[in-house]
Amino acid sequence: MKKSKAIGSLLIFILGFVLLSAATCFFTVRFMNGCLLPCCVPAQEESFFTRLNLTPDEEKNFHEIVRRTEARRESLEGDFEKAKNRLAQILVKNERYSEEVTKAVHAIHQVHGDLQQLSIEQYYEMLTSLPEEKRENLKNIASQVLSQPQ
Repeated sequence: MKKSKAIGSLLIFILGFVLLSAATCFFTVRFMNGCLLPCCVPAQEESFFTRLNLTPDEEKNFHEIVRRTEARRESLEGDFEKAKNRLAQILVKNERYSEEVTKAVHAIHQVHGDLQQLSIEQYYEMLTSLPEEKRENLKNIASQVLSQPQ
C-alpha cells in the first residue's frame, strides 16, 4: 500500500512538472514571441534600437533581419500551439503516465528550443551586421536580458 501511494505521489509530481513546463513554454512564446532578445518584442523594439544607437540604415537592416525570420517564428509558434494542445488531449485521455506523455512533452521542448535557436541565430545575424564599435553594446544588452530571471 505504501509503495502504491509513493508511486501515486510521484506521478502527481511528474504531472505537475509537465504542466509547469508546458505553461512556462506557453508564456515564453506568448509574451516574448519565442524570442530571447528585446528586439523581437515590438513594445521594447524602440528602446532596444535606442540603446544600440543605430543609424537609420542599421535600424532598417535590423528590421529586415526580423522580417526574414518572422515567417519561421510564426510557423514555430503554430507548431508550439499544436504540441501544447496534443499534450492537453493526452492528459485528459490518459489516467497514467505513459510514453505518449513523454513524447508530447519532448515535442513541446523541441519546438521551444527551436524558437530559442531562431532567436540566437537572429542575434548573431544582427551582431555581424553591426560595425565593430557597436557589437560590444549588443553583446552587453543580450547578456543583461539573458541574466534576468524569467
